[in-house]
Amino acid sequence: MPIIAALVLLGGAGVAAWQLWPDQPTTAAQPPSSSAAATQSTTPSTTTATPSETPSATATKSPTPNPSTVKAERALKSCKAKVAAAEDVIKEAKTGVGHWASHIESQRLADEGKIDIDEMKARFKATRLKGPADQKRYRDAVNEYKDQDGSCAKVEDAPKTIAASLAKCDSRSSAQDSVMKAGDEAMQDWSSHLAAMQRNKQGHVNDPQGVWIRAYRAAPTNINAFKKATDKYDPPSC
Repeated sequence: MPIIAALVLLGGAGVAAWQLWPDQPTTAAQPPSSSAAATQSTTPSTTTATPSETPSATATKSPTPNPSTVKAERALKSCKAKVAAAEDVIKEAKTGVGHWASHIESQRLADEGKIDIDEMKARFKATRLKGPADQKRYRDAVNEYKDQDGSCAKVEDAPKTIAASLAKCDSRSSAQDSVMKAGDEAMQDWSSHLAAMQRNKQGHVNDPQGVWIRAYRAAPTNINAFKKATDKYDPPSC
């Protein structure tokens, strides 16, 4: 009886340990029969090898680009860069000439009695202080434009779509020439007056009032020419 009780206790402990083991399967695995084991040992493996992919008989080749197309695409890209640089020149000229025109207008309004002397001087100062920055931005834009070596001329045997774009850009580039020329003349007047005021500040100008009056009377010619050129400027987009 003691031996049987011990076996029963051991059996109970074994069940408890089995139930608490985390990775134990839910059913106990039965050892294979001797016949099944013999069958497994004598049955050859029938694993089927995965066939490797057969490379394509002919590799895909990229088509050789048409030389005329490549040339036309490059021409259009450089043409657009040139046109964009010219637009920057015109934009900066508009800003600078606008301040120069306001400077001139201050004297005219005072002459007509529409503003007093103090107001005229305040307007003179406000526009004068903007002048140096006007000139710097304008010169930088002009230099950037001069650095462009592109041409908007027609390219022989260019695809129709590129040829059409080049034609539009060429038309815009041609229209820009007259606007930039008018803007440059007005900006030169503004630059000359700024330089005269600086020299006068240093005491190097004889008859500063006379210098100013001559500049004041001459300025509207180039200011109005630039305004007229920009008003007419409406070329195709590029």
